[in-house]
Amino acid sequence: MTMLVVSTDAGDFAIQEHEISTITAAELCQLRISRADLRRLFAEAAKLLLGIKPRDQARLVVTRALDGHWKVHTDPHHETAALEA
Repeated sequence: MTMLVVSTDAGDFAIQEHEISTITAAELCQLRISRADLRRLFAEAAKLLLGIKPRDQARLVVTRALDGHWKVHTDPHHETAALEA
């Protein structure tokens, strides 16, 4: 199951792909991200994971670039931790 860590000013929030439809409008507003952006980011994450071996345990992190667009990247040096969304 794919999990993204959305990095925001309020902290990091872990979101699993199956949770997209259950995230409330208020939570999306708090994260300052749209449901469409989350779906796009999970699709990009799936492509990134194709080149990563399971033993590498890279964490998928989503950050907002200076241009305002969300980007997904891997953080292989950070251990995946249990975070609450």
